[in-house]
Parts: sequence; C-alpha cells; structure tokens
Amino acid sequence: MKKQINPIFYAIWKYHLAMIDLCNIRQSLGCISDKKAEESNKKHCMGGIKSAYFGGFASDKVNQMFSNEES
Repeated sequence: MKKQINPIFYAIWKYHLAMIDLCNIRQSLGCISDKKAEESNKKHCMGGIKSAYFGGFASDKVNQMFSNEES
C-alpha cells in the first residue's frame, strides 16, 4: 500500500527546489560567490530530501538512508 503524500511537506519540497534554482541563477549572474551558492544549495538539498522523506514521497534509497540513520 502506498503511503499518502502530505501536501504540506510537498509544498516545502517545492520551496527547496525553487530556492536551489534561484541560488544557481544568482550565482550565474555573479550576485553571490561560488562558496555561498554551494553552502545554500547544500542546505536546500538536505531540506528537500528531508521533506520528501517525511512527506511520504521519497525514493527507496532515501527511505533506506533514513532507516539506517535511525538504527
């Protein structure tokens, strides 16, 4: 049985994806440094992965990563 997707976590996931895109655009235009873009992307990437896991729509690899972390 498939787990139901939580719409709040789905919205959070979409937010993190949009922020990664925005950060990449700002870095391409020279508004922020490469280091700042990398730090921001890392933060938003992990936020997106966590929201996908807790929202119930993460891949099996992500679910396995979190189940290994809990044990």
